[in-house]
Amino acid sequence: QQIYGRTKLACEELVAERGGTSLRLGLVHGSGDGGMIGALRKVAGLPLVPVLRPDSYQYAVHAEDMARCVLETVEQSPPHRVLGVADPCRVPFSDIIRTLRASATAAPLRPVPVSSALLYRALRGAEAAGLRIGFRADSLLGLMHPAPDVPHVNYWAEQGILLRGFAQHAPC
Repeated sequence: QQIYGRTKLACEELVAERGGTSLRLGLVHGSGDGGMIGALRKVAGLPLVPVLRPDSYQYAVHAEDMARCVLETVEQSPPHRVLGVADPCRVPFSDIIRTLRASATAAPLRPVPVSSALLYRALRGAEAAGLRIGFRADSLLGLMHPAPDVPHVNYWAEQGILLRGFAQHAPC
């Protein structure tokens, strides 16, 4: 549903048409404060943290594991056209925020339920006004509508690559 996601799917199609393999990454963590994890770390550090949907989740991958998968793909040319690169266990979004919060501050987490539709409109309005607040409306769609699964995730274990889950999250 998001522009970013539709663009990624279109790129996957182009790569597959040319006989290549695309890697579909989960939420990359363990590499600093860049990308989505960096944006979420900022949100988790707010005095009041917006909570969108209690059933929301993400699939995650540690940056080092992701790098090993990239190298394996370049060196081996896997048989699959799209390979998911993420631990197959869903991580509740609340666990992600709680973990990021704990690494940023000792202050207790103060979640505030917020309508995702309302927050999306507010972010779109800020973007239309030219304001850069560090989080895009399109990114919110990716959090509200996560992937249903990780495609061909067993491939990595067959290659001897174990994908770590997110921080202290319990195994599934």
